[in-house]
Amino acid sequence: MEDLRFYPRLQYVDVINRALSVKGGSAKLLHVYVDVEPVTFNRGFFTVDMRFFYQVTLQAYLSTPAPVTVEGLCVFDKRVLLFGSEGSA
Repeated sequence: MEDLRFYPRLQYVDVINRALSVKGGSAKLLHVYVDVEPVTFNRGFFTVDMRFFYQVTLQAYLSTPAPVTVEGLCVFDKRVLLFGSEGSA
């Protein structure tokens, strides 16, 4: 995963706007939403849509030597096409 959009908590928006640099920190998986649908034009195939929600912690460096910890949310979407079977199970 790369180039994910970062949605900061509202209280950290001003800190990010004033930061000289922002470095990566950690990410924690909060929730995964999964949706499975059969492919109508091809029997036995299914589309699986997954949306991952991550709590992300970053380090924002202002003019002070100690970084400010910034928290927010990142969302990652993934779609795959899988073959289940041609049976009725």
